[in-house]
Amino acid sequence: MYPTMYLTWKRLGFLSLVLAGVTVSSAVLNGCNPKGGEETIPPVEVSEEKPENAALSPPEPVAPVQKVVELEPPKEVRPAEIPEVKMSDTVKATCKVVVGDSFPEILGLPATLGNKASIVFFFPSGSKPMQKMKNIEVLEDLQKLHAAHQGDLRVIAAGSGAKPDVAVDFDVVQDDGKAFEAVTTNAEPPRIFLLDSTGKILWMDTEYSNTTREQLHQAVEVQLKTVQPGSAFMPINGYTESQ
Repeated sequence: MYPTMYLTWKRLGFLSLVLAGVTVSSAVLNGCNPKGGEETIPPVEVSEEKPENAALSPPEPVAPVQKVVELEPPKEVRPAEIPEVKMSDTVKATCKVVVGDSFPEILGLPATLGNKASIVFFFPSGSKPMQKMKNIEVLEDLQKLHAAHQGDLRVIAAGSGAKPDVAVDFDVVQDDGKAFEAVTTNAEPPRIFLLDSTGKILWMDTEYSNTTREQLHQAVEVQLKTVQPGSAFMPINGYTESQ
């Protein structure tokens, strides 16, 4: 009986040691202090001291951003000179006189030439309403030129039809066709000429379009020395051609 009891107690003691070891191992794994109480982890001290070579360098300068401005192309400016007259061979064949020729002795010319320049305009008969309106617009435009250059510029208008109903202070004369036949052949008005003080043709055209008006104004300004040759000249706008 005694040996059996001795073995039983011995087994119980061994089991107690095993259980005690398992308990201690579990406590260690769970962060517990096997001596009793919870194990505390010491805080990590962070040093606020700066290293000796930690001096901050100044920031690099940033170049200013340059705004790119797109410039508009310069507007076309014609040189201040009498425009060149260009005509097709067909139109030129209808002209009895051209640039560089002396104007015929008609309409009281050359005795009544202007001091520096003269304009001679042959207008259509104006039998149609639209043509009558066109004649009035052209004569009004010539009146502005004449009024701006009194004494230096003379204007003469001639036509086979009735005198247009417009107030002008230059000569508007009737032409039976003989004066017009002296400057052209097999053609119809309009025709316009710019003459110098001697009666030489400086410029001419066989119509009176927007381009004609601009070139006439430019030629007059150059001839009267209102602008110097070679300087900039901007064409006058505002004329509306009637069809």
